[in-house]
Amino acid sequence: MFPASDVVVGATDRDAMVRFFGVLGFSERTDRGDETRLMAPGAAAAGIVVVPASGPSNRRLGYDLGPGAIDIYTSDIAAGAARLAEAGYEVGTIADLSLGPVQLTQVRVFGPDDVPVVLVASSHRRSSVLDDDPGRLFSEGHSLVWVVAARDAESEWWVDQGATKGMDLDFEVPGVSALLALPDPLVPVRMTMLSDADVAPFRLELLEFVGIPGEARSPQGAGILGLRSSSVLSDSVSPGGIPIMVEHRTD
Repeated sequence: MFPASDVVVGATDRDAMVRFFGVLGFSERTDRGDETRLMAPGAAAAGIVVVPASGPSNRRLGYDLGPGAIDIYTSDIAAGAARLAEAGYEVGTIADLSLGPVQLTQVRVFGPDDVPVVLVASSHRRSSVLDDDPGRLFSEGHSLVWVVAARDAESEWWVDQGATKGMDLDFEVPGVSALLALPDPLVPVRMTMLSDADVAPFRLELLEFVGIPGEARSPQGAGILGLRSSSVLSDSVSPGGIPIMVEHRTD
């Protein structure tokens, strides 16, 4: 399952989706049939694969289960949010999610077809292209966040498939509601990160809203469709509804 090479996104307008991720610094483009792979310069993986949408988008709201966001690191969250707002995209509230010694701020942006991207500024980043180029505004893809009904059961399945699991996090901070526009001001959440042994991007972050049942959204034709990996032999779906797609490469 890991390393996951890309996140697959369905688009009703490929050019509009390419422009959106272009603002986020994904400027290297490879067209292969009906798909377009976008990469951040200098990144070995963690790209965005844009494919034609088979239907309309279906924005995940509140406590709904499903794709939460594509996380991307930023070296300056205020400048990153401003750049996306100036480009005409829907930018939410910059939220403080700091935990203990980790200083963490995030902001959610909606692109075409309701594709959510969260910009992450953290004092304790995982590896990214910002390590060698700290003046760059955006990294390659950091992680795919997916809202699930049961973090522990879902993460156990991924570990059985060979994933490496990070620390389980259980916390309750107001910044979560501010970031995700939740109806309640304070919500307990459970999270964990899954990856390969090197914790290379793309990583998968599971998010559970504790004690709050979420509605499983119907499959999306447009929007975030799942992870893609060259290490799987056939397309599959995890128990929590996360699609894993085979990467077919010809280069």
